[in-house]
Order: sequence, then structure tokens, then C-alpha cells
Amino acid sequence: MREVRCLLTLCLTLAAGLAARPALAAAPEPPITSATSPSAFAKEQLIHQLGETQKMMVAIAEGLPPETYDWRPNEKMRSAGEMFLHTARANFAQPESWGVKPPEELTLCGNYLDQGKLEKAKVIDMLRKSFEHARKAVASVPDADFFKTFKIDNRESTPFEDVLALVNRDSENLGRMISYSMLKGIIPPWMGGWFTSGS
Repeated sequence: MREVRCLLTLCLTLAAGLAARPALAAAPEPPITSATSPSAFAKEQLIHQLGETQKMMVAIAEGLPPETYDWRPNEKMRSAGEMFLHTARANFAQPESWGVKPPEELTLCGNYLDQGKLEKAKVIDMLRKSFEHARKAVASVPDADFFKTFKIDNRESTPFEDVLALVNRDSENLGRMISYSMLKGIIPPWMGGWFTSGS
């Protein structure tokens, strides 16, 4: 029964994500056969979703001019560069909840955030590495354990629930970065290519 509820949640989340934002390039979906277990199917879909979010997030990061990395909508909000690194830190850190040790990039990412001045190339490199780490971390979970309940930090959860939380958080951050881009008058590439609105 728990697997049915988990799969229903996954399907609703993926449907909402796909309806809200088209992919940069259509990727073939993995075939669903009678031999595909619910956990294997869920993992494939979540890994695919992380990959789609990575493509769009990195596209925005590459398309924003370097000077916008220190820009923030208001003084209480993160700058564009800080938002990218905030996303990267979550990708590096969250897999620890299902037993994957964070890489040294997690510490480097935090230290770099504290420095203040953010370089575009370095931020994009961190962002890419973080999504790669997250996808590999999801793939590393045995299918048989994906819906199992574990006690983590005085709470009960499944790897599926923690991965889904990460996918949702990354999607929310992508939405924020689309807003940042639009506020600067820059249209994301999947909306017709990089150009400044009104030009």
C-alpha cells in the first residue's frame, strides 16, 4: 500500500513538473515492461527529472551575464550566484539522508559562498558536479531498499521520499532562477533562445 501511495505521489509530481516547463531536448523515456519493478521505475523517473532540471538550471546559469551573479531582487533575497550555489549545496548534502557520504565539494561550496564574490565559471562547475552527484547517489540505492523505511536523525523516512523532496526543491529553485532571469529581461533558451526582452 505504501508503494502505491509513493508511486501516485511520484506520478503527480512528474506530471506537474512536465506541464509547467518543457524540456530543452526531448529524451526517450525508458520502456516500461512487466519486469520493471515499482522501485526501479520510480528511480528511473526521478533520475530523469534531475537530469532535466540540471539542463535548464545550467542553461540559465550559462546565459546570465557574469555581472548578474551578484544581483539580487532585493536586499533580503539571495543573489543569482548564491541561488545556484544554494541548489548545489542541497544536491551535495541531501543524499546523506539515504546513506551517501557528501563529497568534498560540499565544504568547498560552503566556503566559496562565504567569500562573497562569485565567479560565473566556478559556480557553473559546482552546479554541474552537484547534479551529477545527486543522480549517481539516487542510482546507488538498491531497488529493494528504495521504499524501505529507515530511521534517520530521529525521523522515519524512505529513500524515495528523500529523493522526491530533493527533486521538488530543485524544481522550486529552477522556478526562482527563471524569475530572476526574466526580471533581468533575459528569456530562457527553451522559450525561443537567449535574447533580451524588448530588443
